[in-house]
Amino acid sequence: MRYKVVAFTMTLAAVTYLDRVCISILAPSNMRDLKLSQIQMSYVFSAFTLAYAIFEIPTARWADRIGSRSVLTRIVVWWSAFTMATAGAFSYAALLIIRFLFGVGEAGAWPNAARVFARWIPARERGRVQGLFFAGAHLSGGLTPMFVAYLATFLHWRTIFLLLGSVGLFWALAWFFWFRDEPREHASVSPQERDMIEAERGLPPGHAGSWKQVLSTRSLVPLCIQYFANTYGFFFFISWLPTYLQKSRGMANVELALFAGLPLLLSVVADITGGLTTDALSKHFGLRVGRCGVGAVAYFLAAIGMASGTMVEIGRLAGLLIAVCGAF
Repeated sequence: MRYKVVAFTMTLAAVTYLDRVCISILAPSNMRDLKLSQIQMSYVFSAFTLAYAIFEIPTARWADRIGSRSVLTRIVVWWSAFTMATAGAFSYAALLIIRFLFGVGEAGAWPNAARVFARWIPARERGRVQGLFFAGAHLSGGLTPMFVAYLATFLHWRTIFLLLGSVGLFWALAWFFWFRDEPREHASVSPQERDMIEAERGLPPGHAGSWKQVLSTRSLVPLCIQYFANTYGFFFFISWLPTYLQKSRGMANVELALFAGLPLLLSVVADITGGLTTDALSKHFGLRVGRCGVGAVAYFLAAIGMASGTMVEIGRLAGLLIAVCGAF
């Protein structure tokens, strides 16, 4: 049953990126119809991210109080509604507000997924499970540019937002009726699997930590710095990369859709192999090598790939190097 839970959360990751990435492909159409400049569109992208940052901790804290089942249902219903509401934006101000509220709704989705894994997955399996989860997100994000580009050949961008937003509503309904916060609450979990999970998941009694415990965790600040660097580069892939490839590298149509999704498609392989690698190295050499070592080497290679991609003259080679950077 725990693997079915992982599979369900992979579809959550896929729906997250389906709604999040589509606006980057449709940005030229949005800008044309709403008469937006690139600077204004940048604020639209940032409105989502700002709201996401502000509401990440409160939403995750809310789940600590009432459970991930209810909170994830609310999150997906909310963001799906505002994905669909994007279709109704007829001005710059309206689009800013809608995308800000979209970010409010989606904030907390991934902390909740991590919370689900903490309760359903033994500690020894977490690396590969996180890898599978990210793979689901990146596969969806990698295929979305091609899918949306195809839809845009015969559907208006407003119709596409309505269509993609409706997918999340079906997910939320299925999640609420099927998932349970604890393995012992799910009727399909065998006593043997339940006991194994509870014995090996490594949660302290009561499962809740104080703010003092959280803030005194030594790895907290380094992890925040790491994820800041990660997101600073990664956000480019899911927002401005299609425009960059089109304006600066002269790509169009099928080629543009392929290279816009390539960083995420290559990341699918990297997610799975990275999860397996960190579990294996942690087992043999400890967490410092298995977690910190893998992260440090991967980021170093990513930096080389991104820098190289901006300097080469050949458009396709640049696109490939940027995609390899994303995978690392």
